Amino acid sequence: KRKRVLDEDEFVAALDRIIERDYFPGLPLLRAQHELLLAIEADDPERARRAYAMVGAATPAAHSSRREERPPTRGQRSEWDETPRRAGDGKARQKRPAGAAG
Repeated sequence: KRKRVLDEDEFVAALDRIIERDYFPGLPLLRAQHELLLAIEADDPERARRAYAMVGAATPAAHSSRREERPPTRGQRSEWDETPRRAGDGKARQKRPAGAAG
């Protein structure tokens, strides 16, 4: 693969995009919402229309294809189901079978 040498401005701009993408993924949506609020405040319908389109483009899809990020639904077990509960004295409680005296 052919390498391309970037000048300082290009490098900094590319690094800014990478940092924003990886560490601040909600920033484009916040910028779009801010622009929409400014357009509404300025009573500028054309600017508001463009800003509203930006909000739609910056909003994540309603249905994620990554199932592992979804919380478990009722009836499904999560990784926390086996975490022992702690008594007031800090000692871990043992699970008791249903109906056992305690």
